[in-house]
Amino acid sequence: MKKIVSILLSIFLFGIVGCAPENPEQKPEEKPFPNHYAEQSFDQIQAIEKNCRMDNESLADNTNRNSRATLWTYGAYFTAVAKLVKVSPRNENVKMLARNALEELEWYSCSGINAYASDNGKERPIFFDDNAWLVFGLLEMYAAFGEQDLLNKAIEIQEFIYTGWQEDLGGGLLWRQFDPKTTEDKDYVRNTCINAPSAMNAALLYKYTKNTSHLDWAKKIFAWTRSTLKNEALGTYFDCIDRAGNIQTAQFTYNSGCMLSAAALLYDITKEEDYLAEAISIAEGSRALFAYEHLSSSVEGEFYSDNAWFRVYLFQGYLDAYRYCGESFKSFMDGCLKGYDYAVTKNYYDRFGFIFDRWDGSMKPDDDPVYQTGCREACGNAQSMAVFAEYFEESSKNNQTAEEVLN
Repeated sequence: MKKIVSILLSIFLFGIVGCAPENPEQKPEEKPFPNHYAEQSFDQIQAIEKNCRMDNESLADNTNRNSRATLWTYGAYFTAVAKLVKVSPRNENVKMLARNALEELEWYSCSGINAYASDNGKERPIFFDDNAWLVFGLLEMYAAFGEQDLLNKAIEIQEFIYTGWQEDLGGGLLWRQFDPKTTEDKDYVRNTCINAPSAMNAALLYKYTKNTSHLDWAKKIFAWTRSTLKNEALGTYFDCIDRAGNIQTAQFTYNSGCMLSAAALLYDITKEEDYLAEAISIAEGSRALFAYEHLSSSVEGEFYSDNAWFRVYLFQGYLDAYRYCGESFKSFMDGCLKGYDYAVTKNYYDRFGFIFDRWDGSMKPDDDPVYQTGCREACGNAQSMAVFAEYFEESSKNNQTAEEVLN
């Protein structure tokens, strides 16, 4: 009996030893994505690669698969990839996407100017706002890779954008290059869509470089936009002002979102309460104007109007407000996240594998037999998922820290 027990014990111990790792200090294999939101973002970009490329493998335009993407459309793709690599910097497939995106970007480079434009860099006039999104994307990639060339390129483009500042009109950046001698007053416009992201990017550049010139620009651009284009009744932002002083009162999510990011960043840098108050004003006004609840009261979360590419910058604004201004902004991100989670739970994906533009399911695109997903909207959704991935990681760490303090 003792001999049998001894044999069985030997077999048991051999099993334990045989199952043990050869190197007890060996770390478990790293997860390919930090969380499921990052993985979903990657899946959406894979769907873009499959459905939004031309035969020559160039990215196609927004809804015309036979025409190469404009810089606006390519910039939407570039920033989506940049945000994903920021949250998944060790994923080899994502890193390859980012390297390829940087290489493809150079097709749009302008000769002799630190700027980018459509038609192989030959587009005239050059759009300052299209270049602003590239600055943001380059800074996201710099955060992922830490490569000085990426930061230098972002600085060069940003300094080109600064040349659009209009001293003789009291301030403000033009949204594109104009000839003031031949352009009508109504067309010679300074838009929130260039001033807001440029203020945001200038603040980010200061955080990365500590060059006070960028901080000065961030404050100046922010102050002009706030004093000129803010909807004081709601806290959100109007579209633009022309040379004659007429304001276009349309309001878009990305305008208010980028001003929210800029306010949050400037508060983090300066600790001036005025920026915090502005962040609160923009966030609350944006929720009141753009958010809505599902028709069914049983569905949790908030759903946002505007198309997917515009609203991603409002989600980014909420994230930056949470990151730099505190836990009071958490509910804004949680509302967005629940709205998105609802779409995933209900499997609101079209026949190409893209999540619906309307996350509440109120518009089902497959009902239209000639429907084709817009590339910009697909990129906006992919970037939104990466924003949620970033928020998920930060909020998880914050919750863990809070639990450690309580314990």
